[in-house]
Amino acid sequence: MKTCPKCSVKIGGQFQYCPLCQNELTGEGTECYFPPVRQLRKKSVIYRMQLFTGLTAVIICLFLDFMIGLHGRIHWSIITASTVAVVEMVVRRMIRKQSASVHYYIYHISFASSVVLLVFSYYLDFMRFSISFIFPSLLIMLVGTMFAFGLTDKSGNVMVYLITAICCGIIIPALVLWIITPEFRLLWQICLMLTSVVLTVTLVFKGSRVLNELHKRFHM
Repeated sequence: MKTCPKCSVKIGGQFQYCPLCQNELTGEGTECYFPPVRQLRKKSVIYRMQLFTGLTAVIICLFLDFMIGLHGRIHWSIITASTVAVVEMVVRRMIRKQSASVHYYIYHISFASSVVLLVFSYYLDFMRFSISFIFPSLLIMLVGTMFAFGLTDKSGNVMVYLITAICCGIIIPALVLWIITPEFRLLWQICLMLTSVVLTVTLVFKGSRVLNELHKRFHM
C-alpha cells in the first residue's frame, strides 16, 4: 500500500499522487478496491445481450404458439419463458457478485438447472424418469461437491452452502420417498445415506464451524 510522506496516510490502489495534497506517493501499489470501468461496461454489455436474446426467444415462441397455433400439446413459450426467467435471475446474481468463488457458481447453477429441468420434464412428459434418476443424481453430485469444498476451504465461506446442501440432501429425499414414491428408489436412498454420512463427518471434523455458521446466519 502506498503512503503519502506529507499527509502520512495510506492510499490503496495504483494512485501516483495523494488525493489530498497531490504529493507523489511512495511504496508499492495494491489491487484496486473497485473494479475498472471497462470491466463493469463489459459485464453490462454481456448482461444486456443475454437479456435481449432471451426475450427475443420468448417473443418468437409466443408468436408461434398463439398467433400461428403451432403449440399443440406443448406450449414452448411457457418453457422458454420459465427458462429465461431462471437464467436471468442467476445471471444477475453472478454479475452483481464481484468476487464470487467456485462453490457460489456451482450452487446457483445447480439450482437453475433443477428448475429448468423440472419445467422441461413436466411439458415433455419425462417427469418419472427425472424424479427417479436425474434429480437424485444431481443432488448427490451437489452434496459431494459442497462436502469436498467444505473440507478444503479455509475461509469458511463455503460452510453455509454445505449446510444448505446437507439440508436439501436429507429433507428432499425423505419427502420424495414418503410422498411421491418414485419407481426407482435406490438413488434417493443412496442420496439420503450419503448425506447422512456427510452430516456426521462434518459435525465430527468441523463441528465448531458449523455451530458458528448457524449462530451467524440463524442466531441459533
